[in-house]
Parts: sequence; structure tokens; C-alpha cells
Amino acid sequence: MRAILKSMEQSIRTALTLIATGFLEGRLSALEAAVALAPFEAEVATGLRDCLTDMVAIASETDAIPIGPRRDLWHPDVRAREDDKHDRAQAWAEPMVRATCKKLTSIL
Repeated sequence: MRAILKSMEQSIRTALTLIATGFLEGRLSALEAAVALAPFEAEVATGLRDCLTDMVAIASETDAIPIGPRRDLWHPDVRAREDDKHDRAQAWAEPMVRATCKKLTSIL
């Protein structure tokens, strides 16, 4: 059982590292990274959980804003009207996501 838990912990750490570096290297937007990191808050130890709390808040506050492939499914007229909300949310989230991703890469 201990080996299974250790393996799960390592898998979570790997996923967190991949998401964090994906954002820091420009492969993920701030909102994409926050949404990807948020579900891990309930799966990690307290020290890491505290690090992910802002990601849960960002994901919650921006859940109506389409991101990634889902954004491409919106009608172009609707997407054009929503671009301002999207851009403001990205700008708001970016500093928090950057700080979290830097912290994650330094402690993992």
C-alpha cells in the first residue's frame, strides 16, 4: 500500500511540474494553467495545498470564460464580444499563476 501511495504522490508531483513549466514556458495561458492546477488542491499535502488555493479561486471566478479548445467552439460573433472579459481575466490571473508556478517548480 505504501508503494502505491508513493507512486500516486510522484504522479501528482509530475503533473504539477508539467503544468507549471507549461505556463512558465508559454505553452499554457494563465487561465489554462489555473484550471489545470486547481483540481490538485484536494490531492496534495498541506504545504502544496496552500500554494494551489489561488488557482481554485481563479478557476472559480473565471469558469464562464471559455479557454483552450472550448473557446474555438464559440460562435465568432459571441467570442468577439467576450474577448474583453477573457483578456481582463488573463491579465488579472497572470501574476498569481506566475507566482504559483514559480513556487511549484522550486519546491517540486
